[in-house]
Amino acid sequence: MRVPFFDPTRLEPEIQDAVDQAALRVLRSGRFILGDEVEAFERSFAAYVGANHAVGTSSGTDALTMALMALGVGPGDEVIVPDFTFFAPAGCVARLGAQPIFADIDSYYGLDPDVLAGLMGPRTKAVIIVHLFGQVAAIAQISELCAAHGVALIEDCAQAVGVQMDSRHVGHHGVMACFSFFPTKNLGASGDAGAVVTCDEHLAERLRRIRVHGARPKYVHQELGGNFRLDAIQAAILSVKLPYLDGWNARRRQHGAIYDEVLACPARVRPGVTSTYHQYVIEADQRDDLQKHLAAHDVATAIYYPVSMRDQPCFSIPHETSKARKAAVRVLALPIFAQLDSEEVERVATLVGEFKG
Repeated sequence: MRVPFFDPTRLEPEIQDAVDQAALRVLRSGRFILGDEVEAFERSFAAYVGANHAVGTSSGTDALTMALMALGVGPGDEVIVPDFTFFAPAGCVARLGAQPIFADIDSYYGLDPDVLAGLMGPRTKAVIIVHLFGQVAAIAQISELCAAHGVALIEDCAQAVGVQMDSRHVGHHGVMACFSFFPTKNLGASGDAGAVVTCDEHLAERLRRIRVHGARPKYVHQELGGNFRLDAIQAAILSVKLPYLDGWNARRRQHGAIYDEVLACPARVRPGVTSTYHQYVIEADQRDDLQKHLAAHDVATAIYYPVSMRDQPCFSIPHETSKARKAAVRVLALPIFAQLDSEEVERVATLVGEFKG
């Protein structure tokens, strides 16, 4: 039995038909950039998350860039980011001329609030927390620290759409929250797409201006921005998929429950969190050998992430062994996308249990 890590062709036929019709509608409309399709999705997504405003963007990375620009982050500023995550948060900070400050992680792969307290200083402009793998960072403690220091908090929800903490969607503790709709995400477009959500009217207006080169009105540029617009075809596709998101996340939780029952060392979930299992990540001493064992039985896996941020060649910051560095050599993501069937998940769990590395 071959088990893929992710297979976008498994989309349910009725949903695929609706996606095809939505894409064709946009193609025939001749309106490809922003417009009614984007505005409709923004309204629906804001309502889903529980925010006042959603601003569609060209990618999750561009959503982070826009959020930082809206806060005026630039040279001389420091922004604290997790040492173990995807590259985008640190990369966006550095691109704007600011200095990313790397914080170690806790047991749930989120930025450690105890470490954060010692990193804040007079140059700290913002903190980016990442809700990694469909988890939630220690958001209550971190938001209190940010408020006490007068520092803006940005939530990176690229892997956390639909995740709830104490029955409330993530994206409410920071001044802004950034989402990615990359095709492999729980809510995936058919290309790059993202969004920033906020309850701040001023920030929402600035975000809309920044995504069109800082222009308002057209051709009158109030500030430097960029070309960060969400394509109408992606918005139309996302509008079709959004009503199905909770059902897909429920399936992921069912798959996670199978893994939890079988595996000796299952994925960790922070108490109070309703995870969406964007990734089901385990740790193993012989991670690479386990991955080869699964590949030999036609099971695809992935490593998120093999190198900590401080060890990236473009940063290469000397540091002592950290939880981030330890995680980078131990983590392995198992197949968990919604369209898997239970027999496939059970097969993977059994193979992991049989590994004698």
